[in-house]
Amino acid sequence: DWETRGIIEPSHAKALRLASSHPEWFDLSDRTMVLFGAASEAGPLTWLSKWRANIVAVDLPNPKVWEKILDTVRKGNAKLIAPCVENLDAGVSSTDLKHKLGANLLTQLPEVVTWLNQFKSSLDLAAIAYLDGEKHVRVSMAMDTIMSLVSEHKPDSSLMFMCTPTDIYAVPKEVVEAAHQKAEQRSNLQKVLTAGIKTLTLKHFFQSSEQALIRSDNDKHYGVADCLVLEQGPNYALAKRIQQWRAILAHQNGQRVSINIAPSTTTHSVTKNPILKAAFNGASLFDVEAFAPETTNAIMAALWVHDLRNDECAANPHTSIDHPLELMMEGANHGGLWRVAYLARTALPFAALYGFASDKLPLHWLKK
Repeated sequence: DWETRGIIEPSHAKALRLASSHPEWFDLSDRTMVLFGAASEAGPLTWLSKWRANIVAVDLPNPKVWEKILDTVRKGNAKLIAPCVENLDAGVSSTDLKHKLGANLLTQLPEVVTWLNQFKSSLDLAAIAYLDGEKHVRVSMAMDTIMSLVSEHKPDSSLMFMCTPTDIYAVPKEVVEAAHQKAEQRSNLQKVLTAGIKTLTLKHFFQSSEQALIRSDNDKHYGVADCLVLEQGPNYALAKRIQQWRAILAHQNGQRVSINIAPSTTTHSVTKNPILKAAFNGASLFDVEAFAPETTNAIMAALWVHDLRNDECAANPHTSIDHPLELMMEGANHGGLWRVAYLARTALPFAALYGFASDKLPLHWLKK
């Protein structure tokens, strides 16, 4: 259904179907998976804990954070490895343990690098930590530095990132054509309403996405999907750009890199912003879907496993891709944002108004 409605790209659906047909891939007892920001609400901890992974959890030294991590792993069948600045007795209780574990990526970066380099196994390094404001740029730089230094010492390590759909991406020709087709297929009522609102708001709402096809030097045509949401701020945009840059560079240098666009997800860090929360509530008006954290956790964890196990996927540096930016096109779950008939950020404010009002007023006829 997601694939049919353009919520996910066909390559995302194909990867999930392939993973589903290979249950043996999900025995992760041979993998050592490092989670920077292990307790992240949209992260894969819950599922890795069920798939026998060796989980190296790195998160802030905060008892509430570690209580969540310890409880999650305890419910599964995984092995937990965590940083601690003191030697602990084997019989230490969980109550005491949650007060002693953790590392701060911003202040203990050299110690984390030294610790990770001591592992004998290859590492799968996942950059999923999030902090508000300028700290997000700083923690992204910290993760980038750790990944770079560990990769120099352990070149067989792999990298994992989760992109945001609210960014700017090169997209396949088929996506541009689908967006144009969606614009043409709007009902007359919707065309009249959106044109009127666009005029009244001095073109602030419902601007055309105006995706044009651009010929690359590989003779393929791509579009540019501008889904940037300005309310998320420049720090967020810069932090995510750093991750894309590292992914492309590492992949070019021969590392396996899993970097997939994860859907907009109703995590606390997003929904605490009332405008974004309302926009997600009303996004269905424009055939955009926001995912529950539990759903994002499951599908993105499965996609990571797919990228580690399937040697024919784009994550494998030995698999030929026609353009470096196709690394982000493969496996994309953008929630429908790539195929919106309008410039996304000029439709989402109206989606927010719709989201605020939809619980109280009979507005569902606007979808028709």
